Amino acid sequence: MGELVQQAEASQQLTESVRGEMKPAQAEMQEKGKRYGKSGGLFGGASLAGSVLQALVASVIATVALLLPVWAAALIVTAVLGAIAAVLARSPAVVVAGPVIGKSPPPGSVDRPGTAPGLRASVTRHHYSLYASSAGAPSPSR
Repeated sequence: MGELVQQAEASQQLTESVRGEMKPAQAEMQEKGKRYGKSGGLFGGASLAGSVLQALVASVIATVALLLPVWAAALIVTAVLGAIAAVLARSPAVVVAGPVIGKSPPPGSVDRPGTAPGLRASVTRHHYSLYASSAGAPSPSR
């Protein structure tokens, strides 16, 4: 009879242990679900916006094609879109300052653990020189 009680206690402890481990895992999965759901929504919105933009470009080409041949209308609209893209690419508002991936390092830190010494400084100089060359400013000396 005592052996049966010990087995029941062991079974109850195992059940409680599994439930205790399931709560953090469930919370983690809910957090991931929210994050991935938001990402999926943003991706879906971007694809819808892309489809709308394509339809808009097609309608502009069709409108210009009323006055010119279709190939000329398509060429003109493509050239205008290319010029707009070039202007936006050269504007300083598009240049990203700081690291592209991850969070920026805390103030006063020199290098992240596990990186080669001086790597951040050389990358920062490189980013600055790219920005400076597009803005027309001189790049810092090494």
